[in-house]
Amino acid sequence: MNIKKLLEDFDTVVDETCNNLKDKVLADFKIPENQITFKLSDDLQHKKCLLDKIENELGIYYFEINLKDFYNDIVEIKGLNRQCIKTRETLLGELNKIWTDKTVRNETKYPKIIIKRFNKHYRLKPYVNKFESDEWIPLYVGISKNLNARLNEHLHCESVSTFSMKLSHLDKYDFPIRISTSLLPGMDLFRRYMLVKEVEGIIRNECFPIIGKQ
Repeated sequence: MNIKKLLEDFDTVVDETCNNLKDKVLADFKIPENQITFKLSDDLQHKKCLLDKIENELGIYYFEINLKDFYNDIVEIKGLNRQCIKTRETLLGELNKIWTDKTVRNETKYPKIIIKRFNKHYRLKPYVNKFESDEWIPLYVGISKNLNARLNEHLHCESVSTFSMKLSHLDKYDFPIRISTSLLPGMDLFRRYMLVKEVEGIIRNECFPIIGKQ
């Protein structure tokens, strides 16, 4: 048996399977029935009720955030040039100030803003600024065997040690949030789950969510 040929064939099958699964997940994200939207400032119980429609199955989830008004306000108030590096640095600084606010975050564990991904959405040469042009900016991509429970942790989690976004800390802000989900029942067997994890990584590397894993 030619082990090299066997491995090449294996990689080909895995790549094809992952691409098909990725296409299915991305298509699911676009279906309105698989999306919920709210503002960070909305009542917590209202947001939890929205999450109740999402089953506690294995799946991949995708958070997006609308920062157009926030960006435009910063530019206008500070009189900034949109194509200047100072403007990008200012926006990043203001976002970081909100995201890492110690008066609400305390000592809890939560994912941070990844600068290199932030810069993918705000390029200077050539000038491409999705904070200015797009309604939704990728915020976070994740996977869970218990989707509803995990999304609730990202929304509101009282445990200091649980690693999640804990968005309820930021409820004084009006930023719109959209969550899209793709349920993948039957994919929780170990070798299938490994494929789902690989697909999660592929989507992350294509969407560049500004929060989360490197």
